[in-house]
Amino acid sequence: MLTFVLLISFLIHLSHTYFDVHTLHGILKGVPSFVTDNVTEFLGVPYALPPLGPLRFKKPKPLPCDYYGKGLIANRYARACIQVPKEYNFSGLKSWYPEKHKMSEDCLQLNIWVPKKPNGAVIVFLFGGEFTYGSPSLNLYDGNILAETTRAIVINVNYRLGVFGFAYFNPDEKGGLPGNVGLLDQQLALRWVRDNIANFGGDPKKVTLFGQGSGGAMATAHLYAPGSSHLFRRIIASSGTIHHKSATAKNHLVHWNFQVLIGLLKCDLETYREQIKCMQNVSASELALKASSFRNPHQYFTQQAFVPVDKDDIFFYGNLTTFYRRKGFVKWNVDLMIGRTEDEASLFIVSNLHDYIYNCKLDYNQSMKLPENQCNITQEDYNYIVKLIMINEELTNQSFIPIRKLYNKFGGLRQRTLRALSDFVYNCDSGEFAHVLKKEEMGNVYYYNFKKRSLSNPWPKWMGAMHGYDMLYIFGYPFTNPDYYKKKDLENEKNISSKIMNVIGGFALNGDITRELDNFRLSKCGDEPCKNKFDLGKFNLKNFDKIGSCFDLVSPRITEFLGVPYAIPPLGPLRFKKPKPLPCDYYGEGLIVNRYAKACIQVPNKKKFEGLKSWYPEKHQMSEDCLQFNMWVPKNPNGAVIVFLFGEEYTHGSPSLDYYNGNFLAAKTGVIVITLNYRLGVFGFAYYRPHDLGGIPGNLGLLDQQLGLRWIRDNIGFFGGDPKRVTLFGQGSGAAMATAHLYAPGSSHLFRRIIASSGTIHHKWATSRASYVRQNFKQLIKELKCDGSSFYRDDIKCMQNVSASDLAFQAFLIRHPEQHPAQTAFVPVDKDDIFFYGNLTSFYRKKGFVKWKVDFLIGKTEDEASLFMGLILRNSVSSCRINFNLTMNSTKNQCNMTGKGYNHVVNLIADSETLTVNSLKPIKDVYKNYSSYREKALRALSDFYFNCDSKDFTKIINEENMGSVFYYNFKNRSSSNPWPTWMGAMHRYDMLYIFGYPFFNPDYYLKKDLKTEKEISLKIMNVISGFAMYGNITKEIDNFNLSDCGNEPCKNKFELGKYNSTNFDKNGTCFDVEFIRQKYRYQDPLF
Repeated sequence: MLTFVLLISFLIHLSHTYFDVHTLHGILKGVPSFVTDNVTEFLGVPYALPPLGPLRFKKPKPLPCDYYGKGLIANRYARACIQVPKEYNFSGLKSWYPEKHKMSEDCLQLNIWVPKKPNGAVIVFLFGGEFTYGSPSLNLYDGNILAETTRAIVINVNYRLGVFGFAYFNPDEKGGLPGNVGLLDQQLALRWVRDNIANFGGDPKKVTLFGQGSGGAMATAHLYAPGSSHLFRRIIASSGTIHHKSATAKNHLVHWNFQVLIGLLKCDLETYREQIKCMQNVSASELALKASSFRNPHQYFTQQAFVPVDKDDIFFYGNLTTFYRRKGFVKWNVDLMIGRTEDEASLFIVSNLHDYIYNCKLDYNQSMKLPENQCNITQEDYNYIVKLIMINEELTNQSFIPIRKLYNKFGGLRQRTLRALSDFVYNCDSGEFAHVLKKEEMGNVYYYNFKKRSLSNPWPKWMGAMHGYDMLYIFGYPFTNPDYYKKKDLENEKNISSKIMNVIGGFALNGDITRELDNFRLSKCGDEPCKNKFDLGKFNLKNFDKIGSCFDLVSPRITEFLGVPYAIPPLGPLRFKKPKPLPCDYYGEGLIVNRYAKACIQVPNKKKFEGLKSWYPEKHQMSEDCLQFNMWVPKNPNGAVIVFLFGEEYTHGSPSLDYYNGNFLAAKTGVIVITLNYRLGVFGFAYYRPHDLGGIPGNLGLLDQQLGLRWIRDNIGFFGGDPKRVTLFGQGSGAAMATAHLYAPGSSHLFRRIIASSGTIHHKWATSRASYVRQNFKQLIKELKCDGSSFYRDDIKCMQNVSASDLAFQAFLIRHPEQHPAQTAFVPVDKDDIFFYGNLTSFYRKKGFVKWKVDFLIGKTEDEASLFMGLILRNSVSSCRINFNLTMNSTKNQCNMTGKGYNHVVNLIADSETLTVNSLKPIKDVYKNYSSYREKALRALSDFYFNCDSKDFTKIINEENMGSVFYYNFKNRSSSNPWPTWMGAMHRYDMLYIFGYPFFNPDYYLKKDLKTEKEISLKIMNVISGFAMYGNITKEIDNFNLSDCGNEPCKNKFELGKYNSTNFDKNGTCFDVEFIRQKYRYQDPLF
């Protein structure tokens, strides 16, 4: 009888008139819903061309205009994308997986439910399933009741899964696989919605992107995608965000997975294109099966092999990790609702902790009430679980006791496990992500915590309000599947579901649910308040994390003040002029400083090689309005202040690079850390007609720093810093500028100590003769066609009106032939009337410091000149050019220098040092004991261009008894260093340890090295902070020299001590260099 009734209903359904909707691709024919008379369904609507054959693994292709023709009947649910079929008899699993016959590789389709009187709101749903399984057509996600109740149009989007959606292989090669095409599928679907939804009664400006689990991660990923920013207005993210550790993998891990898969499927042919073509011809089911059989062991423990990569050139257009840390959203106007369930990790526990080590296996063939299905964890099991957390969170062994202590307040060991894994795997990352959006004031931010265990839930009761089961109430499951509930409970379940759907609908329509909140909190769900079952409110961390365990895990010890202006923007007529102090009321009643300081204008780097790219800001991060700083203030500052000046030849760099992020240095040491910006290149160091009215005096970049230091002196006390404990810290050209302030009358009272790494103002490349820089500016005026007037002021005015990018580019192309080979055109001049107030060369010879009381820490790296060799010695004679299109281990990147090449280097040294030809043999004699020509060149260039000038400068300070003087020699090659191995402990790579880069970016290190790298970094940070605090690090030196870093003494990696000439120059070569400079000089030196 029941079959007959269903048949009659089906025939009646078929006899209904189709509902036609005109779209950009033709006419769609919808059908009336079986479930309710108030909804029309458009099922299995294509939004992209089928990704078959040569389109497998590729970007989705938009539909042509006439794809639907005069009427595509959309009455069959979207096919699930290809995945490994799961055959379970247990309903708790079976209902979350599509059946095999419902899968297809032709799956880029939508299911759309349109209510009778749509209110304009549109809910676009992304299902979860670890990026590898699931379907928009599961019964659990039926959009009929949600559409009817909320009057929002509900759209479930399909996207490619697993290897089909997230393969990544040779992305930089033509025809390679770029990764993240599953995210591009969603983006194309959102474009379809934007272009067509108005014809269904929806408002393209009221689109809410809603995702659960990995769907929540992908929904929030669109906040960072330039191509998605205009396609949605709100986000609901349940049980996942793109910030979750499981949400993305490092590119090289997914690349490795695809290479392994190529081997498993016997597609390891000669060229990558042949390999990809072979993979495109493998049967879809076999491809999915093999892809599910392994994963890279270094991936996060909840991840499958093929997931979104965190860096691409098609969706994120950059590095997601960097974007998140810099709050680099491309969508700034967005409302967010962040959701979680009370017992998030219970499903994870039974799915992943089922082997003998953890003992939480479920037998799906037995009753869920049996004792063996109650996850009876022992103390030994629990200890293993804590260690699993520690390994995957990359925590030290010292975290074992604090983690256990944190969760001791929960009763049994099973409950402790559940709470710990819920926090580490789900809740804390969700809370932190929502906190960032709230802090950025991007829109309204709400939260919900689903605490009710569904009465249709077939899993053991101890698993509570499980991951994913909030979806049943949001999609009205008690209405669509009443048979799954007991009759006595059904009405109450429907009541709860209705109230939750009203909240979701209110958020989708307005982004503001104040009214819904009030109604919900006053309502009863059965015998108790609804809020006991579904906690809902305006987001703050305390509400979201009522127990406070996430606060203990990610306690915000640092307050960031980012992009703080310290001078009037040097724009228009202020270009090439002295920096102007801020007026008293510049910040008004509250300036929000939550975006990193913009890099000053420079020529953008176009190299993709990580060893270069990471030291340059991106073009969109640059501005001429850049006189700002970033400041990190620890919870309990100890008074010491470190002001950092970045280096990079006076022409490029930024205080906002990841390498200089002050979070960990401040957090680990209690020091306030400030990274200061200043004008670069021609903007900061132009010099032209300085003695004429309106001329350009030179050294403006140094004046910028001086004004920044004044701001610090005047204001740092309000942040907990001591203006008498300011340490000026510079690297490379930044160190040259830091030491320049010793000669500047206006700076003498603004700092107490100096750390100078790999540079001083005494270095030959640190300053230029004023006449050279003046000639460079004259040449630049001519190149930019600003020489049309006979009056110099007109020339300058013209130059002030040239576009900043054109000015930087042209300035980069010129250089006076007499300048030092390590110099660019515009650098500090050695004589001025605004900063040095005289001739720096004379001051140095006469020891004419204006700051006489100063503690000094001089630093160098073991292989200072290797970077110079790879970048500057580019001609065929030296054979030392780095080819960035080859791997760094390629034989062509090993600087295989010949005797002829070495002679070229020695001649270069003699020319730049203004030495006679008679100096060539003595120079060679100094380095004759080094084995290879490359090593001889490296040692010679390191001495002449870096070490010996550092030694001479420090020797004077030490002899003058100006304060405590210490040195360090950084000898450890960072395991994250991407340059060729021969380049050793390179120039500037000491910064990674001083700023705590192994803590900040642990993924850049091999797991086996990470612990040692963190140890070295922490010990070095303690040395730096001790110096900043007291100026005397005798105790730190003793502790450091007695410590081990990994398997060897720390002093083997970072030599540290009280300065004397012998310690700093252990090989004694600088003594020989000094002798050669004096004996063979043929004219006055540059200084």
